[in-house]
Amino acid sequence: MNVYLIRSEEISCSRFATIVDIVRRTIGPIKFIATDEDISVDDPDPKNKKKKNIDESKFTPQRLKWETLFRNCEVFREENKAIDKNDYVVFFTDNKNERNWFSSMDPSGAFNFFISTSGWADLLEAEEFYPVIYELATIPLMIETCGSLQEVENMAHKDYPNGNGPRGCPWDYCSNKKFVELRYRTGDICPDCRKKITENKVDPSLVRQVLAIMDDIRGQMLYKRIFPFIQQISKMEVNKRQGKLSFTDINNLSVHLGAREMAFYIFFLKHPEGVEFRYLNPKGVEEGNKMNKVYVNELRIIYESICGDAILARLDSAMKNFFKERSNILKNIKDELTVALGRDIASHYIIDRKPKSIKDGKKSLEHIHYIKLDRKNVIYIRDAN
Repeated sequence: MNVYLIRSEEISCSRFATIVDIVRRTIGPIKFIATDEDISVDDPDPKNKKKKNIDESKFTPQRLKWETLFRNCEVFREENKAIDKNDYVVFFTDNKNERNWFSSMDPSGAFNFFISTSGWADLLEAEEFYPVIYELATIPLMIETCGSLQEVENMAHKDYPNGNGPRGCPWDYCSNKKFVELRYRTGDICPDCRKKITENKVDPSLVRQVLAIMDDIRGQMLYKRIFPFIQQISKMEVNKRQGKLSFTDINNLSVHLGAREMAFYIFFLKHPEGVEFRYLNPKGVEEGNKMNKVYVNELRIIYESICGDAILARLDSAMKNFFKERSNILKNIKDELTVALGRDIASHYIIDRKPKSIKDGKKSLEHIHYIKLDRKNVIYIRDAN
């Protein structure tokens, strides 16, 4: 079963790549497919991207019509003739919709779907991409069990007083949004729905794959929920070639960074004592400042080792923009880590800053940028040094 995943432009490649990573690492008949364009964060030159992410902080959600959501899926099918009519196409968007639903199938019967990636924050004690992954994982299970959107709705467990209430099951209707989180906490299927799945002879390997994804995100959510009590810092694997940070104790949750962000991050990992921003300026090199020369050259070497040959041809130009945009790069890293890990856990991994101490014990006006994480929790995997 092929499930094609597409995103609207306001969803960043890195956020989308994290979702794709999690669903792809399970084994089973469902093959989740995303285009390289939608998940690539390696090219720092926006001219080389056909689809440009907009600034999410300035994004104003629209309220899309029902047919517009599924039209995006049809356009994707028209542009990719190899997609079979029985293949699934799932469209992710931060925009609202006129029915205020989190996800749905195309009422026409075509295997087109949308999932809303926003609006979950007020309902859950978890990062928003977890319910998005849950919705995605359960789509094949529901359709293979029910065959149509109408039958999915017929099976749904309606809220009180019109139904028997939610059960912590994918078929919970949740018209009352406060019941949404119950599904993710249980990561289970109720007895009635298990019986229906068996009666309709749904492929057991498909069911196992869906349950594995549900269990994966449940484990990640549980870790984050109890973190304030256990304060157990996860080890972090750094893969600079793939532009990926993986948190091994959080079910290998991954965060994807662009080439500039990854170079910047590795640079600060290698300086646990911290570095003043004023030294990360090529102008200081021209003026003969020794520390500027050391740090700038070191950052250049790291960046060069990450970039492909096409980028190396314009390395000098790229490096100038690198230092001009260092504050934005710093913000991008913080945003990606916070979205994936939550604010409390991310505070141990972001590049933070503190006043520089001086000899008489007073604080300097200069700030040192540093990563709080104990370096014994950092693992550089192959070719990442």
